[in-house]
Amino acid sequence: MQLFIEEYPHDIDLESLFAACYGEQPYSFWLDGNDDERGRYSYMGGDPFFILESWGERYRLRNMRSGEVNDGEGDPFSSVQQILEQLQVDHIESDNEEIPFLAGGVGYFSFENKSFAEPVTQTRENGEDIPDSCWIFVDKMLIYDRKERRTWLSKWQLQEESVQEARDALKAFRQGIFEQHEFRLASLTETWDAGSLQHWADQLEVQMEDKIHYREKLRRIQEHIGRGDIYQACYTYPVRTLLQADSWTLYRILRQLNPAPFSAYLRLNGVEVLSSSPERLLRCYQDGRMVSSPIKGTRPRGKSIEEDEILRFQLGHHEKDRAENVMIVDLVRNDFGKIATTGSVSVPQLLEVETYATVHQLVSTVEAKLQAGLNPLDAVRAVFPGGSMTGAPKIRALEILAELESSPRGIYAGGLGYCDVRGGLDLCMVIRTIICQKGMATFHVGGGIVADSDIEAEFCETEDKGLALKAAIAMANAIYHSSMDNSKK
Repeated sequence: MQLFIEEYPHDIDLESLFAACYGEQPYSFWLDGNDDERGRYSYMGGDPFFILESWGERYRLRNMRSGEVNDGEGDPFSSVQQILEQLQVDHIESDNEEIPFLAGGVGYFSFENKSFAEPVTQTRENGEDIPDSCWIFVDKMLIYDRKERRTWLSKWQLQEESVQEARDALKAFRQGIFEQHEFRLASLTETWDAGSLQHWADQLEVQMEDKIHYREKLRRIQEHIGRGDIYQACYTYPVRTLLQADSWTLYRILRQLNPAPFSAYLRLNGVEVLSSSPERLLRCYQDGRMVSSPIKGTRPRGKSIEEDEILRFQLGHHEKDRAENVMIVDLVRNDFGKIATTGSVSVPQLLEVETYATVHQLVSTVEAKLQAGLNPLDAVRAVFPGGSMTGAPKIRALEILAELESSPRGIYAGGLGYCDVRGGLDLCMVIRTIICQKGMATFHVGGGIVADSDIEAEFCETEDKGLALKAAIAMANAIYHSSMDNSKK
């Protein structure tokens, strides 16, 4: 099977293109990147030929071309790998093989897949509405390089296609995108006055855990720490609110307020996933290199340059945050050790402060080389769920969190991204992410709790993490009400 790539020699507006070409499709994706340095490439596509969904041990694979449906039981990580093995590429007709993702699957593994990675009990209670994992496999995709401002279209040759049919499909794909659509999208900045994020966030009525319950849960975690059960646990809670606007408008606002290297918008048949994640769970290169960049430690951005620098300095030198981060680095090193070539695990970046639109974060990077004979999905299983969202030791922390957290995390704290047919993958940690379904918007916030955590400070940190998400939802709802008022005039 061959993979064909064609460059489109013009710069494009990605928001307009997605809205025109993919906005109405029930299954589509935009792995946005939205960060020139750490999210160089942007990918979008739709019209999948395979859709793989799982609920616990059950999975369903649908062939969208033939209509065939196969139900079975198994490990979701292995199921994705089995599909990728069927989609091998013998030849790439291009000199752009360095582009990380040319064809394959896009989707997520939810936090509830933890029981396939660690010996812990399955805890999901969400019914059939949101699958534990959902992966869509596409044969056509648009790729945009933010650094060089170049655009490509890729087409993977399906088994039932001849080479000429695949070439013709690529031509029709190009014509369907660039010759049949006008990319015009009204600027959101002309519709509302952003003001301060806190002002907008304060307008939103939400359902969330109150301070009394939060304080009690953290007290119990610290009791476990005092008894020596764990060193750290990442306690989280959901925030739910009414979403009156459409999720696309919300995502457009979110990507302006909180641009992040793992921004993404997934439409999955009634469930929309809106990510502004700054954290890489795992990247596997085709040559077996593995990278994970856990985040532990957060400060809000300052209101002035001077205050911003003080907050940044405080984060980088805060003993508690540094200790918390090092614990998770050790956990990731241990996870990599399960599947890495002996002696290959290293920590090239330790305790670096990275700055984003609304927060400063303390970030480390762990690297290793995958053992021969293992595949990238074996690596995902080894690090899943990510240590920065569990605690240490991981298994006992997971057990304690299952007892204390009021509801399953679902997609939150799982992994989202792509798996390339050539053997690479890149998954972000699903944080700073809004899940939209049936008129509701839900996101989670949390933080790592250690022996000397200050409960009031920890609660404030969760509010800092949710600030941009709450403000974006409030702004989107305000736009909706404004449009309704205008339509009545």
